[in-house]
Amino acid sequence: MSVFSKNTSLWLCLPIILLMFAFPNMIFAQQTRVDSEALADRIANSVNELVGNYRTIAISRIKQRSPKRAIDLEQLIDYTNVKIVRGERFQVTDRSKLQLILKEQKIQLSEFVSPNDYRELGKLLGVELFVYGTVYDEALILKAIDVQNSSIAWAGVYPISEMTARHQMLTNLSQSLLASLQQSARRIQGEEIQRVSFWDLETPLPLSSEEIIDYLTVAIANDKSLKLVDRENLQLIYNEQKLNQEIYIDENQARRLGELYGVDAFLYGNISRRVDGEFVASMKMMNVFSGVITWADLLKFRENDEGSVTISNPFSRKIQERLERNKGNGMIAIPGGMFLMGTDDPLYANSNRRLMRVRPFQIDQTEVSNGDYLAFVEANNHRRPINWTQGMMLPENSELPVVGISWEDARMYCRFLGKRLPTEAEWERAARGTQGRKYPWGPSFSPNFSVTRESGIDSSVNVESVNRDQSPEGIRHLAGNVREYVSDAYRPGGRAERISDSNSMERVVRGSSWAFGSFEAAGFYRGYTRPNLAWPDVGFRCANDL
Repeated sequence: MSVFSKNTSLWLCLPIILLMFAFPNMIFAQQTRVDSEALADRIANSVNELVGNYRTIAISRIKQRSPKRAIDLEQLIDYTNVKIVRGERFQVTDRSKLQLILKEQKIQLSEFVSPNDYRELGKLLGVELFVYGTVYDEALILKAIDVQNSSIAWAGVYPISEMTARHQMLTNLSQSLLASLQQSARRIQGEEIQRVSFWDLETPLPLSSEEIIDYLTVAIANDKSLKLVDRENLQLIYNEQKLNQEIYIDENQARRLGELYGVDAFLYGNISRRVDGEFVASMKMMNVFSGVITWADLLKFRENDEGSVTISNPFSRKIQERLERNKGNGMIAIPGGMFLMGTDDPLYANSNRRLMRVRPFQIDQTEVSNGDYLAFVEANNHRRPINWTQGMMLPENSELPVVGISWEDARMYCRFLGKRLPTEAEWERAARGTQGRKYPWGPSFSPNFSVTRESGIDSSVNVESVNRDQSPEGIRHLAGNVREYVSDAYRPGGRAERISDSNSMERVVRGSSWAFGSFEAAGFYRGYTRPNLAWPDVGFRCANDL
């Protein structure tokens, strides 16, 4: 190339270079900034709900895989640390201290980290959990590794885009995977498979194998039925042991790697796309010691046809428009989908653990008050609560939850307003979220968090009052204040029935109250009563379809 042509190229590029400095937003118009503080809030709330006896935590690294999302990762980590500290659940190791020790120990956390490195760092810092993750186009995915056993103790998906059709699609795939694994749980347990990891997943464009495996990892890690060893750590061992990573597993290599890392089985498969646009994931789980396929399924999924959803309002456009019209109605919208219901705790034998699916619904933010109920009584000449003095509601009690009414009374009130009682599944989804927290605020109980017997408060409080007894969506007093009627007939073992399908004489009651304790405050506790009886500590709230 001649000198002239070199200079010409330089002069041609100069206007573009000047524009990049003068108008950076114009050049990078497609890159969307993410609110670090709002995202840090969501992360800290999830971390503080983490189940287990962990007390120390550090955020080690977050990788950027999306050119479309502008996130100040240092700021996000800093803000998240602050908000975790404010939650008073964990002791947090500051990132500056972590970087200093990394430099001294010559450990690089920008990519893969060996189990020995994590254990050594854990000892140096006194840290039990290291949090790390990846930024994709539509979501940030974080995982926390237990430094003692190198398995994932917690994981979370955080949408960061207003256009989240891909996020919804991969969430649906994750829920389908969990439901299928649960159906084969007996066989998996029979082969003594406890620790698993992903080997690989072949995907067509525009899907990303790494992103899909991360979504599936989050689902399995939070389900807790299996312990999951992160694929990134296995990648390190692949390299160290000179094992070839292949789509179709070599049995000898898999057994060798399983023994090295204490993995009992590998998940692997491939995804193909049909002519109609539907994706089919052919998934398998292979026992590394026998070479036998323990579980397999064809999981079908597609992009959401109803349009995009937003971070703060994860619903289809139709539902978003309906919510906008009904704004200010005192109800909280809950997305549909799979969630973890019940428990394996033998003390709660009538609440079996399983995955459940609910449709999108709305539920009252607060319990129904005496004042609300009085309007219903007067409009319908309905019988009055038995605890009202001579049938009269005292003005000072108008904001207290209405009690002394039966299940039948509660149902009639909701119908009068064009609503209904929540189902048992809806109530538990509202109280426990998708990941099965024990209480609306997280995993641990404290006497001053809610109005239960431990609080020392010997009566109910204002339905609008605010304490820690509040779900992330803002639904109040689900754990305490008063117990609550739901719509279902009671059956032991966690099985609720619609009234029309049941000959049961009992109705389900959920939550605890000022007269009961922390045992009943657990989101999976199930009580019951006859539909014609009234109690001094049982009230209700209404729900509605979306």
